[in-house]
Amino acid sequence: MTGPGDVPPGLARRTERRPPDDDAAILGFDLAGGARHPDDPAQKLERLLAQAGKRYEAEEFQTAIGFADQALALDPGCTGAWLWKAHSLVRLGNLDRAIAELTRARKAVHGADAAHKIDDLLGWCRRHLTDRPLEEARRALRAGNPRQAVAILLKLTDTLTGDETFADRLTYARERVLAAESRTPPPGSALTLPALQKVLAWLCREELTHGDRALAAEDYRAAAGCFVDAGKHDERNTAAALGEATALYALARDSHHQQAQTWAEARKTVTLVAGLLQRADLQAQTAAADRTLADAAGTVRKAVAELTKTNDARGKRADKILTVHKCVDDYNAMMRQFNRGANGLGASNLLTSFPAIEVQAHRLFQKYGPDDPDIGPSLVSLHDAVTQLRRNIRW
Repeated sequence: MTGPGDVPPGLARRTERRPPDDDAAILGFDLAGGARHPDDPAQKLERLLAQAGKRYEAEEFQTAIGFADQALALDPGCTGAWLWKAHSLVRLGNLDRAIAELTRARKAVHGADAAHKIDDLLGWCRRHLTDRPLEEARRALRAGNPRQAVAILLKLTDTLTGDETFADRLTYARERVLAAESRTPPPGSALTLPALQKVLAWLCREELTHGDRALAAEDYRAAAGCFVDAGKHDERNTAAALGEATALYALARDSHHQQAQTWAEARKTVTLVAGLLQRADLQAQTAAADRTLADAAGTVRKAVAELTKTNDARGKRADKILTVHKCVDDYNAMMRQFNRGANGLGASNLLTSFPAIEVQAHRLFQKYGPDDPDIGPSLVSLHDAVTQLRRNIRW
């Protein structure tokens, strides 16, 4: 059973007409109802609402409207009467009038709960009447046809007068027309930043929705791609910037925690993570320009800064280990060539190659020392080998 606070599931299959005797029923309601106190407004209002609901349930929608109008004559702020009237109009297929009546009701009712009920039904009516044209306008803007979008939106002006975001959408579309007709975009914007963000969220709804779903599913690569696509439609979209920053940080974090097989692989990962973090911080800065996203963007930037510090430390460690290993490898390669005799390096070539390796080995030994937890033993062995070779070479 549907009540005045419920949103109707759909439109009626047929249009109801008020029977001729309904006028008499409405006019003679007090006598027909056997009211004891016909002059009591509260009781009369209650009986009128009950009759409106009864006639609505019986699918006598015109009669229900008549009782609702009588109730509104007694109390213009009666939420139940407005809802029975709007529900009946919806069932009669007259969405335009239902929206008009609910728009009037929004100004007449009192209290947050009453306004919420009116807004719910008003939103439902608008969606059913305007969803398709609004989607067509959105697609036109996305496809670079702002003039077509303006034409579509202008047709909805009367229907969406009470929609706070509609004027912003129309203004945005008009700005795009001006930008398309002139070779340079118009300076500034007629929209406030919060209003602009609402329009951009509507314009890039598809990408933002898919991006949010991918984030929730922890598919960060797909999420980043969705937010990048949203940014292509409008580079000022701070919601897309924040989403991309979040996804890139997550990708960097996951890559950072992967175990590399070699230090060379670890160094490549450090470079990859550094690039992701740099892009994430840049996008988070863009999102922070929107006051509504500043806190979330600040959280991302803080996480990026912490991971950047850890990643930089790993990069320095990898560079240290790789540099020492290269010096050791160069020394061992030199000695293998020398030990082959005539087929490799001779004594003269050894004397040419050795000084550079010796200088590097001593420099690394002095820089990191024998107690370094990563390369201390290697440095000691290298230092001893170089020192011994220096003593054995005949200059």
